[in-house]
Amino acid sequence: MTAGGRPLKLLYGTQTGNSRAVAKEVADKVKTFGWEPQVHGMEEFKSLEFTSGTPVIVVTSSTGNGDAPDNAEKFLRYIKRRTTPNIFEGVPFAVCALGDSNYELFCEVGKLFDQHIERLGGKRFLKRCDVDEVDGLEAHLEPWKERLALALAQLAAAPAVDDIAVDGVDAAEAKNGADVGANPAAPAASAPEEDEEGPGSSAETPFNAPIVAARWLTSYESDANALATGGEITSAITAAVGSIDSSTFDQVAAAAAAAERRVLHLELDLAGSCAQMRKLLPGDALAVQPDNEPSEVSALLSLLGVDAKADSPLKQACDLPSDLPSHLRHEMTLRDAIRERVDLGTISAWPTLPVLRLLAKHADADKAEPTLKRQVERAVNAATDADAKADARAAHAELLEEKPPLRELLSRLASTPPLGPLLDALPPLAARWYSLASSHLACPDRAHLCLSLTTYVTRDAAGKPHVRKGLASHFLAAAAAPLLGGADARPTVRVFRREPSGNELRLPNTPGTALYLVGPGTGLAPFRAFLQHRRYMYPRKQLGPCTLYFGCRSAKEDFLYGDELSTAAAAGALTLRTAFSRDADAASAGHFRGVRLNVPYVQDLIEEDGAALVEALFEREARLYVCGDGQAMAMDVHAALRRCVEHSLKLNAEQAEDELRKLASEGRYTKEVWN
Repeated sequence: MTAGGRPLKLLYGTQTGNSRAVAKEVADKVKTFGWEPQVHGMEEFKSLEFTSGTPVIVVTSSTGNGDAPDNAEKFLRYIKRRTTPNIFEGVPFAVCALGDSNYELFCEVGKLFDQHIERLGGKRFLKRCDVDEVDGLEAHLEPWKERLALALAQLAAAPAVDDIAVDGVDAAEAKNGADVGANPAAPAASAPEEDEEGPGSSAETPFNAPIVAARWLTSYESDANALATGGEITSAITAAVGSIDSSTFDQVAAAAAAAERRVLHLELDLAGSCAQMRKLLPGDALAVQPDNEPSEVSALLSLLGVDAKADSPLKQACDLPSDLPSHLRHEMTLRDAIRERVDLGTISAWPTLPVLRLLAKHADADKAEPTLKRQVERAVNAATDADAKADARAAHAELLEEKPPLRELLSRLASTPPLGPLLDALPPLAARWYSLASSHLACPDRAHLCLSLTTYVTRDAAGKPHVRKGLASHFLAAAAAPLLGGADARPTVRVFRREPSGNELRLPNTPGTALYLVGPGTGLAPFRAFLQHRRYMYPRKQLGPCTLYFGCRSAKEDFLYGDELSTAAAAGALTLRTAFSRDADAASAGHFRGVRLNVPYVQDLIEEDGAALVEALFEREARLYVCGDGQAMAMDVHAALRRCVEHSLKLNAEQAEDELRKLASEGRYTKEVWN
């Protein structure tokens, strides 16, 4: 810190470590301008004081469908309460929001902090910066940090924060419009006055939930092989292609895609958890806290040369920095820290620049793999000219695409970084959220989950394919392996809940409202909960019509909960519309002059039903829900819906989009998507 510097607070809300890394970079930068920054995780908010005239810079991400990161959730709920005093009175503030524009509620959490800090008396000295991970963090952050430096210089020289030309140091425009503090005069959203406590009430107090049932929902051959009992996925792909090293990328990718189509149904026993966890509503999600694979942890300990210290207390095993992140402050062994607390290469922004800088600094130049070494050196290049910055961003983008895990990076770079700084640089191991596939009315004290086993292939700079696995899905499959193998076992996993953000899929309060549900693949999960809840909540005669659009490859292989849905349809409880994209005659399926033929998807069914659907939405106040893949399916469904509105209401494309936006603003067209 700079002796006698002006005080400044940096608060970060992070799920995967990006916001903390940004906050620390900003702290390093503002020190050079005579400021004395203090960096705090938002979980520390109860111990912080905000002083008039002392700037506060907030850096926060958004998770899922506009939800706060785990360490920021309680702070956000606190400042949203109507009863919270003006704790930011006279405090100059700025917000940097991290998000992904593939999600509808882009940078939502940053927007809420921006709005409510101002409502509680804060004085904005720089417009919010909305950082889009799709473009790369640095593309937005570098210009914003320059504007921040200018704004802080003005703040230091200005008699009052109101004298700062906020518009003159504008931040990056948000993709959906740069609203500054949405509506500071608007009343705060309602939030619980007290936090519920007990097992499963938060990330700090997870509940050890027994897995009491598990079964495959798909019928691929691989479901019955060693993978179902926790076997190594790479061996199955190798069996399919012969040799990964000698196969083409497309061959390996196809084998991995076949593995990913396996879908698992799990049932968790929530008896003994907090009351609100046992009463989760359809549309809610449950957090699962995964562990890193034991074999990966052992290999990493060996690579780092710390096997002998693995079961020693963390504070004795290595020299830790004084500003240790909250996820490493508890009592734990070194092995526990690596197994349960830090991410080893699974987040979307992996490998992070702080990790790459540390590994590059401690790499053995003579033993490192030359291609990777050059790639990492380009990515961490600190040169300031435009061409060098562009090259650094391109090199980092290549590494993000390849996604080499930590063990692979250490080995290929022959890097031996000190343990303390490495643990500090690694992102926290974040929980994964799964939509409930059941209603507590139908399944008391139970939570059903429906999940695909994520498997994909990346390629390195030399074109060599590498098989990657989704951490949480394979962790759950391994935990459930005894049950899948027929054993009488009750393995446990750590789970917790969070307060609803208001952005969840929710059934209407009026049971007679017509529902249209679009949920291909595992996007079906929340709608299975919807159907169960309606059945147990209301008499049949009170229920309005319900149409479910479900899509998969084949009715025989991956028609999830097919028997349940077919039975409900036969009983008149819903209209079931299905699209099986690979069940058509192979000879007649394909593309002709750019037109897809005999390969049906849910968006095709939407267009077939277009007139009736538009009439229901615009004349009978029906509700449309979409859940699933946000990169392809949700956009294709939206495009099909827009065409239906254009045709039925005789509108042009822009007018049709306006009508759909109105539906969304009224809560009658809602989506939950993921990438």
